[in-house]
Amino acid sequence: MPSNKDWLYVILYVRGRKSKMPGLEDMLSLDTYIWAFIHGPEAEADDKSGCRFHVRDRLDFSSGSPVAVWEFEERDIPRQPTARLLVRIMIR
Repeated sequence: MPSNKDWLYVILYVRGRKSKMPGLEDMLSLDTYIWAFIHGPEAEADDKSGCRFHVRDRLDFSSGSPVAVWEFEERDIPRQPTARLLVRIMIR
């Protein structure tokens, strides 16, 4: 009998954008991958959604030189896999 519980997943995505800071991303070790957590229903369906939690990195130039800054992001997302998804690990 299915329980249809919500699950926690660890996700690895390929970063899906062109470089906004050519040369600086590699210099500051901001990789081309995104690690995230997704909380959502066990069963995948078109009408189901989950919540993605991850930390975004960006460069802050307010001090005159580039400084890497982390920002927490929480976003509702569809549960369907995307082309950028490489790995999804379910945590029980």
